[in-house]
Amino acid sequence: MFCTVRPGALVALVVFVIALLGPPGPPAAAAAADRGGAGPLRPPVDAPVTEPFRAPATPYGPGHRGIEYGTAPGAVVRAPGPGVVAFAGVVASRRFVAVVHPGGLRSTVGPLARVEVTAGEVVGTGTELGTTAGPLLFTVRRAGVYIDPAPLLGGEPPAVRLVPDQRPGRPPHRPHPTPWPLRGLGR
Repeated sequence: MFCTVRPGALVALVVFVIALLGPPGPPAAAAAADRGGAGPLRPPVDAPVTEPFRAPATPYGPGHRGIEYGTAPGAVVRAPGPGVVAFAGVVASRRFVAVVHPGGLRSTVGPLARVEVTAGEVVGTGTELGTTAGPLLFTVRRAGVYIDPAPLLGGEPPAVRLVPDQRPGRPPHRPHPTPWPLRGLGR
């Protein structure tokens, strides 16, 4: 007994299963994503960060659920990692693209002026998703919870520079008379 299946239905079923389970990908990237380690994703644009992630205290509380980049209108937006486009369309009169990645991550970019992909399309790292409409918001979710994308982005961690506390009412900063590497050495 044979069952006939339309080719379009078979393709839709395969895309659905890939979107549900995640596309096959490099095991190292999936393992890094599961560990929360750096490197499985890349920044979607080459622009400075204008607003970092700030986790809300409650699911519906105030915060900033992603990284905002200071992009000019028309900047190319690229897929931050391999995956399947889960959504490419309009939300509240603005265009967004969401990609499901290996390791249970889902990234979203927008608002976009132009969208170059469609839902169900398999994309690789760096595939053009569209162009910006202005500043770009980049979010990442794991199991439906927004997480800070910064630790997942490859590259060097940001430089940290400590400065003295100069708030009113605080005593002025006085450096220790002995340089820190020499403290406790009997000098």
